[in-house]
Amino acid sequence: MTDKGTTMAQPKSSTSDLKKTPDGAVQFTVHIPLTDVKPEYQKILEETVRETELKGFRKGKAPSNLVEEHIGKQKLYTSVLQHLLPGVYAKAVKELNLLPISNPRVEPVSVEEDKDWTLTVTVAEKPRIVLGNYKKAVSDALASSKIWIPGKGEPATISDKNKQEKGTSKSTDEKLAKVFAALLESIQFQLPAFLLEEEVNRELSRLIEQIEKLNLTIDQYLSSLNKTSAQLRSEYSQQSERTLKLELILNEIAQDLKIQVSDQEIDSLIQSVGDEKLRESLKTPSERSGIRSTLRKRKVLDTLLHI
Repeated sequence: MTDKGTTMAQPKSSTSDLKKTPDGAVQFTVHIPLTDVKPEYQKILEETVRETELKGFRKGKAPSNLVEEHIGKQKLYTSVLQHLLPGVYAKAVKELNLLPISNPRVEPVSVEEDKDWTLTVTVAEKPRIVLGNYKKAVSDALASSKIWIPGKGEPATISDKNKQEKGTSKSTDEKLAKVFAALLESIQFQLPAFLLEEEVNRELSRLIEQIEKLNLTIDQYLSSLNKTSAQLRSEYSQQSERTLKLELILNEIAQDLKIQVSDQEIDSLIQSVGDEKLRESLKTPSERSGIRSTLRKRKVLDTLLHI
């Protein structure tokens, strides 16, 4: 972070060895010069000294060499890397004209004291998606269904209407399932293997956290399901692939349909929240961005349901 009133210096890092795979994964090498590393290390060390209290010294008054020895250079250099990476990565993405849709995977190649640093960065780019006649695919899928759609035709009798209204929620879920299946079947593209792997790892990590909260081991959990770890990973891989593809397809359709969400719509939804603390927490830029994405997706689905 920079001191108040100052601006962050442009990193002097450079990139090389750009490689792209057919499925959309991108790998490149980043070089961070020692002239960027040394001042950042000194800044991190000074900040650490201010926050450290060693025996025999008041907080923030211990000599920097003692603090350095106490904390450990490796930990300090890890902090340096964490501070430098965002700017270095943003610069590389801009210079290489990339459109990443995943967080980067960063692997140190050479990170030594008093030397330039070299890192390998892997990221997934948005795949090329050809929508084709997706409206017809969705329309055909819904036409083959016996599900009544609110607003498209009326039930024959009052009795039929009551039954249909009772099952509206279930019908909508079934209808969406047909829409999703039609989209996945008609719009074929390959996901970056890197993106899928990252998503599967993320979902499995969440599962492991839930299992540990139940005081179970992963082996006990697998035994209860009568599955192997490979089978579980395969299932999660299939689920994640479907989820990721649908998200990308729906985003592409939103662009095709020119679907927008106004600030007023976001404000209206936030104001409808009863809890004041929750309402205030939703006003941050990141939360508003999430709300915008949710409302946009809702509009896309509503449009598809009534094609």
